[in-house]
Amino acid sequence: MKKRRSPKALPPEVDIPQRIKRPWWLVTGILLFVFCALLAVKKGLVVSALVNGRPIFSWQLSRSLHTQFGQQVLENMIAESLVRSQAAKEKVSVTTDEVEVKTQEILASLGENVNFDDFLKYQGMTKQNFTDQIRMQLTVSKLLEKTIVITDGDIDLYIASNRAMLRATDPAELRKEAHGALLSEKISQNVQSWFADIKEKAKILKFL
Repeated sequence: MKKRRSPKALPPEVDIPQRIKRPWWLVTGILLFVFCALLAVKKGLVVSALVNGRPIFSWQLSRSLHTQFGQQVLENMIAESLVRSQAAKEKVSVTTDEVEVKTQEILASLGENVNFDDFLKYQGMTKQNFTDQIRMQLTVSKLLEKTIVITDGDIDLYIASNRAMLRATDPAELRKEAHGALLSEKISQNVQSWFADIKEKAKILKFL
């Protein structure tokens, strides 16, 4: 009979290794390095400015903006939300073409020497901000148009009183231009009371 060989013990150098314990200072150093790298790449998220080597943190800037302008910005956002809700309720919408037509009208009124990008920069707006405002204005106008009545007599009186300001010469175009001017005038007169009414009927909870 063959003798069974007894299992050989593993030599010391091939023992299963224990989990390596890294010193705390090495872990801390790695985390600090990662934080500094992120700070270098995305420094605006943490530090907004350095003044003589002293940081102005982004949270300080946010708190200051919130204190100075938070209430005003919130009111604007509430107003826009109310208008959108009312438009959805009355099935009123504004198309991209309508926004583009209104944009071109505004640009034409600025004159040929005014650059659109310079105009936006002067106003402190982006093109998207500008487009959003135009869409909001057109939405309000469409909502108010439903509540405004303009008679032929109103148009006749407006033409008689403002003939020098009207550009159209064709009678039909003249009446159309006068109707548009009257509509804009009445919208401006009624918008505050109209908005106050829908705001009063809305359920608004503010936590600011």
